[in-house]
Amino acid sequence: MEVYDRNLKVSTIRTYPELLDIVEAENLMKEAVHFQKKTNLLCGWILTQIKDKNMFEKVGFKDFTSYLRSERFGYGKSQAYAWIKVYGTFKGESVQSLDKLESIGIAKMNQLAAVSDRELRAELIENAPDESVEELRETIKEKEVVRDIKETKRMDPVKPPELNTDEERFFKCGREFDKLIKMLTELDSWIIDLKERTAQVFKNSNEFKEKYQSNREKVVIMWKKVQEN
Repeated sequence: MEVYDRNLKVSTIRTYPELLDIVEAENLMKEAVHFQKKTNLLCGWILTQIKDKNMFEKVGFKDFTSYLRSERFGYGKSQAYAWIKVYGTFKGESVQSLDKLESIGIAKMNQLAAVSDRELRAELIENAPDESVEELRETIKEKEVVRDIKETKRMDPVKPPELNTDEERFFKCGREFDKLIKMLTELDSWIIDLKERTAQVFKNSNEFKEKYQSNREKVVIMWKKVQEN
């Protein structure tokens, strides 16, 4: 098949007519991979169309995985699912953000995909082209820590209700007193149970000691008789 350069861009995801034919989809992918350096999102979009619309069935494959493993596809199952993953994560971003994402490579995309806060992720996308993979990883950690601190500060501590009258204060003290009585009652029951268990242990110990002593004496007597005979 002759491959033509149609200057495909990531905006093709939004402007290209609906894909319905697998041959057309495959040709589009070959053009993208052959002529463009960064095609992760575009290929993810094409493969998602093939998968969701079961186009692979039209060329004799029973499922999508079989199609990906075939020579007809030719790019490998792992690569295919990596493309699908980044497309599924970022398909809702603006065209400008998609252009930036396409320029940073799939390793950085996977790091950004782990950021659930879309506002924070959009900020990170802006600076991602100028950072290495390691630098981006550290930036994500720092930004998430700062975000968590800000969210914690915004949360007002829960304040106890104010007691405006003597009656309210009286009922509050009464509730606290009832709780204390309940705790003491439970503690008393626990102490009694502990005493009973301790006494039972000593009783069992004494019974074992007496039984052991009796058996020991019997053994000594029998041994003496054996020696006499």
